[in-house]
Amino acid sequence: MDVRLPEQMKFTGNISENFKLFKQNFEIFLLARGKQEVQDEVKVALLLNCMGQEAINVYNTFSLNEAEKKQYKKVIDEFGKYCNPKKNVIYERYMFFSRKQEEGEGIDKFVTDLKKLAESCEFNEQKDSLIRDRIVLGITNLRLQERLLTREDLNLEKAINECRVAEISKLQIDEVQKDQKQVYGLRKEERRGYEKEKKLKKNEGNKFDCRKCLSKHGPKQCKAYGQKCFKCGLVNHFAKACTRKPVKKEVKEVSKEKGDDNIDTGSEVDILPLKLYKSHLNDKKLESCNIILEAYGGFKIKPIGQITVNTFNDKLKEKLKLVVADVKSEPILGLKTSNMLGFIKSIDSVVSSKELFIQNNKSIFTGVGKCPQKCSIKLKKCCQPVAHPARRVPLAIKEELRKTLNELEQTGIISKTDSPGDWVSNLVIIEKSNDSLRLCLNPQDLNKAIQRFFYTIPTIEDISSKLCNKSWFTVLDFKDGFYQVELDHKSSELCTFSTVFGCYKFLRLPFGLTNAPEYFQKVNEENFRDIEGVIIYSDDLLIAANTEQEHDAILKKVIERAQMLNIKFNQTKLQYKVNEVNYVGHVFCKDGMKPSKDRWNQKHTEVLNKLKDILASDLVLGTFQSDKPIVIQTDASKDGLGCCLMQNKPISHGSRSLTAAEKNYSQCEKELLAVVFAVSKFHHFIYGRDVKIITDNKPLLGIMKKDLSKVPSPRLQRLKLKLIRYNLNFEYCSGKHMYIADLLSRSYIKDEVQDDPDMKEIVHSIEKNFSISEKRRAQFEKAIQHDSDLSKLIEYIKNGWPKYFKMIPNSLRPYWQYQNDITLSNNLLLLKDRLIVPRTLIQDMLDLLHETHFGMTKTKQRAKEMLYWVNMNAEIEKLIRNCQICERYSPKLCKEPMIPHEIPNRPFKKVASDICDYGGKSYLILMDYYSKWLEIKQMKGKTSYDVINALKEIFSIHGIPDELISDNMPYNSYECRQFAKQWNFKICTSSPHYPKSNGLAEKGVGIAKMMLRKDQDLMLSLLNYRTTPIVGLNLTPSQLLMGRNLKTKIPIDENKLLPNSYNNSNIKNEICRKRELDKKYYDLNCKVRNSFNEGQFVVIQNQNNNEWEAGQIVKPVPDSPRSYIVKDSRGAIVRRNSSHLKSSESGSVIDQNTCDSADQNCDSSSEIVSLHQENERPKRQIKNPVKFKDYQLF
Repeated sequence: MDVRLPEQMKFTGNISENFKLFKQNFEIFLLARGKQEVQDEVKVALLLNCMGQEAINVYNTFSLNEAEKKQYKKVIDEFGKYCNPKKNVIYERYMFFSRKQEEGEGIDKFVTDLKKLAESCEFNEQKDSLIRDRIVLGITNLRLQERLLTREDLNLEKAINECRVAEISKLQIDEVQKDQKQVYGLRKEERRGYEKEKKLKKNEGNKFDCRKCLSKHGPKQCKAYGQKCFKCGLVNHFAKACTRKPVKKEVKEVSKEKGDDNIDTGSEVDILPLKLYKSHLNDKKLESCNIILEAYGGFKIKPIGQITVNTFNDKLKEKLKLVVADVKSEPILGLKTSNMLGFIKSIDSVVSSKELFIQNNKSIFTGVGKCPQKCSIKLKKCCQPVAHPARRVPLAIKEELRKTLNELEQTGIISKTDSPGDWVSNLVIIEKSNDSLRLCLNPQDLNKAIQRFFYTIPTIEDISSKLCNKSWFTVLDFKDGFYQVELDHKSSELCTFSTVFGCYKFLRLPFGLTNAPEYFQKVNEENFRDIEGVIIYSDDLLIAANTEQEHDAILKKVIERAQMLNIKFNQTKLQYKVNEVNYVGHVFCKDGMKPSKDRWNQKHTEVLNKLKDILASDLVLGTFQSDKPIVIQTDASKDGLGCCLMQNKPISHGSRSLTAAEKNYSQCEKELLAVVFAVSKFHHFIYGRDVKIITDNKPLLGIMKKDLSKVPSPRLQRLKLKLIRYNLNFEYCSGKHMYIADLLSRSYIKDEVQDDPDMKEIVHSIEKNFSISEKRRAQFEKAIQHDSDLSKLIEYIKNGWPKYFKMIPNSLRPYWQYQNDITLSNNLLLLKDRLIVPRTLIQDMLDLLHETHFGMTKTKQRAKEMLYWVNMNAEIEKLIRNCQICERYSPKLCKEPMIPHEIPNRPFKKVASDICDYGGKSYLILMDYYSKWLEIKQMKGKTSYDVINALKEIFSIHGIPDELISDNMPYNSYECRQFAKQWNFKICTSSPHYPKSNGLAEKGVGIAKMMLRKDQDLMLSLLNYRTTPIVGLNLTPSQLLMGRNLKTKIPIDENKLLPNSYNNSNIKNEICRKRELDKKYYDLNCKVRNSFNEGQFVVIQNQNNNEWEAGQIVKPVPDSPRSYIVKDSRGAIVRRNSSHLKSSESGSVIDQNTCDSADQNCDSSSEIVSLHQENERPKRQIKNPVKFKDYQLF
């Protein structure tokens, strides 16, 4: 006997439940095969064989010895321990609580599913009560649900019984009412005729019987094409082939009475007007009728009754039941009766002109199109690629997803990739109504990195202007939309997406890219815009023409162009040759444009009529109820206040005008005044209650959250103080939705109102606390009157600000953000507690602010405390920058970014040198840029002769370098220049007083001083330095210079003393990498400054007292960045680094005639010497000693 093996164990989903089922099936299998008594080792083998490979992997992880692994009970228990904890109780309960009764699902099936789901939820003793709750909350019958919720003694059994009774009752009611019918009838105008078209039949070969000319010919050879029919006036057929006939008027005898009936195939019953019944058939007894007639559009008719009559025509005789109704129309024969009497014949096949058009142009409606243009996606600079892992897909659509991916891959829209790039996006899966899937890219991160492509998409106004007086239309929808645009290779890599089946990339333009709509519009317009009468909006191509012939000509060009460019259209969305077209949500015809029927229907009409009735009805105020929340709307206009107390509907209104003083308040103060007016008026209702205040002034919300002491305006402080005893919660609402309060503030009661005494005190307090002399006040008042901008500002304060920002003059737009804080007090304009300065007094205020020459920050802070005018900070900065006193004592400049020296590609090509003084002795320091080899030579002096001799000694050992970097003296002397010229190397000097530009030499000086300070044996220190590895290179200076290590006192392997070769390019790259890292950290606190131009006025830092003096740029020093030749205030020509120079906006005048001695630190190179040729060396003033005052000296 064959016994089926149990299915393999599934280690996904509810593993605990899966193991229980497998264990049960396996024990049944052992029983059926008679294997219960076999050895445990055999049982274990059978168990693992049936469970599958994944179970074997789990089995290998068990902590069992070899003997225990052969015991069936031990193994099965271990599998139980492994599987039982894997049940996700939270997920199981989620599935239980999210289960609802489906539409049409029986209560028994619903309850059974709930019980199954509850088994794995571990509800324990609450199981029945939770199932009961889920039944009550999950059923679709709302009336039954409401009834169950009112039952106090409801348990699970009663709930199920109630649901069953309700379900049976509903079925019985439906059975009783199934005979009732709703008849939808529509009286149509009499048509001129109907088409009766014959089925096309093919003849032998390519010829067929043509129904247009009634002859045989091949395709596209009809002689009737374009010809006008003399019978009906239409085109494309002869009169002999015309099928147009007059409408059928059926004459029949009804109970010996003749009458004309209309045939309505949309009606399910036959209708007899009451007037005709009374005049011809009143002898027939009316029978009861329980049906309701409903016409097209929802118009309902209540029948009076029905009668049975005998009717016949030339061929048939039948008994009919006619429904009698009070309607003003002719009798109507329904579909059933019309078919029975033979008045309607079924047409099995109708070949319309639309279908014929599709049949003749199949090539543009089949397949996937591909435009000749290729889309290239460009990314922004410095964007970080993002790769997303694949998302899990529900099992229900997993196979459908695989199928969709295969279809897209076969059609060439996507392709699978085994090596995805840096950009990998997720996939968005959309289920269509036909259960198929639409795959869209989710390039959330990619869209942020894409460089935006801009292209103008036409608006509805652009489209409607081109369709004026057009009568013939055709709409072609681009099939598959963006998929007709091909991506280039690089862009295709960017559009890679991940799925559970691997990574794919789009070969065509995917949906979801930020540039896709604009680029698709551009491509379509490039392909068709030269054809007159064509309008394109995204994936819809509209052909519009005045005449049919013009329309056909345009359509022919579009078809030819589409065939040439391999562009495809969607035949299901084709609107062919119509006089009224639905396009971009509107209906266009010869008469103009109107909304689409699916955008405005009967529901919208009913809502509109309801709104009209509400507007026309009387407004009824509600009565105050203390148990309901309280809401108060408040608003303030330029002349009045309005408020409304509401509890879901208006309870009480209030409004008043503003006094002359209140009209000068800022808008924010007016709004808070409106709140004070409202709480005073409704004090009886709101005192001691929580009240929500609705206002359209956002700054007011921030003011009410501040402490009283932090409110800037004294007037606002006093107003807020009046509200302390109320529990108010402020909420913002846009002014356009403040219907009642806004109306009341503009249509206020114009009774005379007295000023609040408390507010009068505040006004006087403001004027009293504002310290200003009478002379200065008069000066301000006069200046404000003559200032056109501030006069206009006063007008805005009194009459209200314009509604939109663009309506304000440019000069007043900076005040827009402060419109709620600007007030007019005693002819002075105040911004909170700051005085607004007229344009003519700004310079006076600037002079007073900078009278004591404080810095820029303190001056601006001082001004912000007291004054305001437009661009105040900028004008203060300009004033201080142009102040010569501030410029002279300004602080040092911050350091500029590092400019490292170029690293040579070999040793001793570029060296740095300097002179070190220590212990009363002078030393020449020389250091190699490549190997960091250090030379220290003691000199007798610091003259050019001493330096040259020391350099010659070093060069005789290591060779002559190409370039020597040094300070100015004595390397810039004539002798050193001549020495460099004779020995064929170049000397580059740094700027005076700026040792950073010769940093390597300065480092060598520091190392030399350290050696001299710590060790008396200088030569031994040099040897140890030269054999110590350089940080980051692990090579010593001797290895970099000589290719070998030097022997020292420390024992060393003999092989390490042998010469060795090193890769110079790798060493240089490593040095550059370390240099870049040093530069990165150095530049963190640096600031880039602009370079100086020839003739530019600057200030030069005096190195003696750090003050800044006037100067002028002569020219930059060649081959020396940030180094300039400048002329100081005394006319001396000096060389300075940019760290000692600042641009001067004061334009200090330099004396061009006088010239003191040239600065001793000036570069004396040939270029600079030429600048000093006109100036003679000044002589010091000679004074005779006092002891010779009585003598004549010769």
